[in-house]
This record gives sequence, structure tokens and C-alpha cells, in this order.
Amino acid sequence: MADAPQNCCRDCGYVWYPYGTRRSPRCPACGSPRVEVALSLDDAPAAPPPPSRPAPPPRPLPPPPAPRPASRPEPVPHVHAAAAGELHPPRREPAAGGSALPVLLGLGFIGMMLLAGGGMTVFLLWGRPGPARPVEQAAAPAVPVAGSRAPAPTPAPAPTPTPAPEKGAKTPELPDKPPREPVQPPPPVVEPDPPGVDPPKPPQPKGSDQQPAPPPPAPVTPVMTPKEAPPHPFPPPKQAVWVSPWEKSGDVRVRVCGAGLTKVPLERRKTPILSPEPYFVVWVEIENVSATARRYSRWQPVTTGECTLRYASGAALPYAILPPDTGREWFSEFTQPIPPGGPPLLESLVFSRPDRNAEGDMTLTLDATRVGATGRFTLAIPRTVWARP
Repeated sequence: MADAPQNCCRDCGYVWYPYGTRRSPRCPACGSPRVEVALSLDDAPAAPPPPSRPAPPPRPLPPPPAPRPASRPEPVPHVHAAAAGELHPPRREPAAGGSALPVLLGLGFIGMMLLAGGGMTVFLLWGRPGPARPVEQAAAPAVPVAGSRAPAPTPAPAPTPTPAPEKGAKTPELPDKPPREPVQPPPPVVEPDPPGVDPPKPPQPKGSDQQPAPPPPAPVTPVMTPKEAPPHPFPPPKQAVWVSPWEKSGDVRVRVCGAGLTKVPLERRKTPILSPEPYFVVWVEIENVSATARRYSRWQPVTTGECTLRYASGAALPYAILPPDTGREWFSEFTQPIPPGGPPLLESLVFSRPDRNAEGDMTLTLDATRVGATGRFTLAIPRTVWARP
């Protein structure tokens, strides 16, 4: 578009090349329709002066700052005393909080006084000189006074002459010191032998004919036999004594040594009492026939299991039902040893009262595992024993 003539605006004087035409309908600068074609720069009209812009309005002044609280006094400018017409410059008021200088001065003064008092105390306690020793002074000569007689001088004492030893005289000799007696060591202390211990014998020569003494015999441990067994606190009464044959299982054998109705020792709140009614009690002996020790755990009467008592018909005799707040008075531990070859253990089994109308013998069955064996012990009690009053 270099061949197209320039366009010029009569209002603002803007000059430009039109696009696609020889004359633009409006001025692209100000939008005025007064557009003319300028063939040269001389034909272009002079641009009118730009319109004057109005002066901007003055800005409002910021508000004055709010007064701060008077934490410190405002400084007073120094004014010469002659110019201000005063003899002395104005004095500043002291701050509300006061100054720390008097406090520091007071503390320093107190510290100096304490230091001085401590030094005086140390000097008085440890620095005082000891008492002065008296010094012998020579007597001053007497000065004669005018008009008086001078005193006669006192003669000095004459020294005592030491007598010279005479010729041929013997000088006395000092007596000799008595000789010291030698200190003898104390005799050795011989401790007496304790009672029951023979004193050590001196070693015998190899060729002597004396034989060594035999060793003392070993202490003999007494063996408890069944006759020496201590009495049981709850033995069978005389009317209930009945002994059955031994029933053996392994190295342990068991038998019934009594059965009958009797009162049983009980315990209520750690107080021993006697049962108010009689129960059916079966006494059993347990013996260890082996050479090794065995242990027995107490049998508990039940209807089925380790300790049962049955009629000939097969019905089981119930176990004893004790009064409330009571329990059996056991005179031994739940588990106790069975000494080998020693006295048999005595155990009491308590059941309820049997039915006297029942027929036949009763059978007592005990679990053998309670004594370290296998199987069961089966013991028969005839009717003539359990049914007697």
C-alpha cells in the first residue's frame, strides 16, 4: 500500500496510510470525519494545539496523628537563659518510674560496709598480737638535785668464786646404771579341747606293734514298726471294729479295719465340733510293701468314680451331707507319703446312713491310681457289719 496517498485529519492532524481505499471515512486517532487526502507533507494541515487539560483538584491533607500517651516527657528545647529572660534553664521533671542510680549506689555502699566489717572481724580474731613480754630495763642513774646531797652509789654484788679442785683429790664418780633385765616372751596359751573330742595322738613309728583304734560305730536310725505308729485322732470305735482281707494292687495293699454308725469330727469357722447326727463311716488301712516310697492322695466318697459304696442290688449309697457352714476335720494332709515297710495309713470314708431293709453285702470300690498303682481295689463288707445298730 505504498502507492496510496496519505490521509490527514483536520481536527487532530494525525497522518496515516489508509488500508484498502484512498480515503478513510474517519480518523483512527480521534474518530473525526474531517479526513483529507494529502499528496505531500506540505499539503498536510497543521495539527491544532492539544486541548488543555484541567488541573487536577488538590489532594486532601491527611488528618493529624492521634496524640500518644505521655510515657516520656517531651524534650524541652534548650533556650539560653539570657534569651529566655530566666536566670536558670528549665528543669526536667523526673520520670514516674524513678532512677536506678540511687539504688545501685545504696547497694554498693552496703557491700562496702559488709566487706569492711568482715575484714575487721578477721583482724580481731586472728590478727591480734600476743601479750607483750616484760623487758628488763637497767636502772637509770640518779640525777643529783641542786641543794641536795648526791646519794652514795650502790656497790655491785661481787661474783661468787668457784673453788678450784685441790691437787690429789679424786673426782667423785657417778654410780653405774643397773643392767636391764631381759624381757621374756609370755607362755603360749593352750586352748582346752572341746568336750567329746579326743586329743590328737602323736604319730607312731613304723616299727611299733600298736594297732590303730577301730572307727566308732555308725549311729543307728530307729525303724518305726506298725506297733510303734502314733495313734490316729479318729480311730474306729470298739463296736465298729471289723477287719477284712488285704486287697493288693502292685506294691500297695488295702483293707477295711472298721465300719459302723458314729458321729464325725467337723469344723465350723476354725472351731472343732462334733456332728449332731451319726454317719456311716468306713475305716481303711493303706500299706506299702515295696522298698520305695509311695504317695497317697485322699479318696473322696462319691456315687460314681474313685470311691463308691454299693448295695448288692447295684444302687450306690449317697455320700454324707454335712450341716451348713461346716466341713470335715482332716487330721492329715491331702497328699501324704506311705513309708516303705512302715506302719499303714488310716483313712476314714464318711457316707450317709444305709437302708437297713436292703439285702446282701456292700461293695467298696477304690481307685488304685490314688496310691500310685493301677486298677481298682474291691472290698466286700457283709450285711452283719453294716446293718448292725
